[in-house]
Amino acid sequence: LATLGVNHAAFDLGSKALATNNQAKGQSALLRSDRDKYWISPCKLEKGVLWVVIELSEIIHVHTIVLGSFEYYSSTPNAFQVLGQLVYPTDEWQVLGHFQASPTRHYQEFKLRTPVMAKFLKLRFLSH
Repeated sequence: LATLGVNHAAFDLGSKALATNNQAKGQSALLRSDRDKYWISPCKLEKGVLWVVIELSEIIHVHTIVLGSFEYYSSTPNAFQVLGQLVYPTDEWQVLGHFQASPTRHYQEFKLRTPVMAKFLKLRFLSH
């Protein structure tokens, strides 16, 4: 992660996981480096998909998303969508991209086709 510069989604810089699907637990662990604590959600929801809203440390020019899944006893994200916005709460999200993650326990980088300004990111996990 150090090669990408500042991690504007780092808990230590003041970023927060603001909201998630109702069935999920442990959202406060999402941005922390402690791999013994984690966000967990049922694989199948009655309605919708798994999602989380993250408040970045400041308004930034988003060009790369880094995703890491390190819990050995759960599935890893596969297809996911990233949305961005300057304000939250909102009903209007800008789609930043659709991505495909590999089933690995390492950090993965995903470059946006067109970088955008954002303060809030919403990740929607479409499959795992």
